[in-house]
Amino acid sequence: MFSHPSFFATELQQALLENSPGIRSFTITATSSVHCSASVILLEGQRVDITLRFNGYSLDNSERHSQRAQTTYETVEGLLMDISPLHRQWSETALTKALERLLYAIRAANDKPHSY
Repeated sequence: MFSHPSFFATELQQALLENSPGIRSFTITATSSVHCSASVILLEGQRVDITLRFNGYSLDNSERHSQRAQTTYETVEGLLMDISPLHRQWSETALTKALERLLYAIRAANDKPHSY
């Protein structure tokens, strides 16, 4: 079971771009038909290596997060939230703001007079 090398690169890059406000930066460092790796600088300033394989996202060569290096995550966001308190804070704030906007929109729609 092999994929085009760009599949993993595209998926990892897109996932990291979606989480870019919650990280400092990232660089794709390796890609093949079975994986893609990126070097990611967390908001805390630490560098971690994240790899996407068929079974999900994982940390590579991370001394600080050695307990989590054996864990495979379904999403890169789940991995980042597990290892980065500042990413978790950013994500929770973004979710809260999105829910507040939704609540405001619902209230505004309910306050409009209905014409039948």
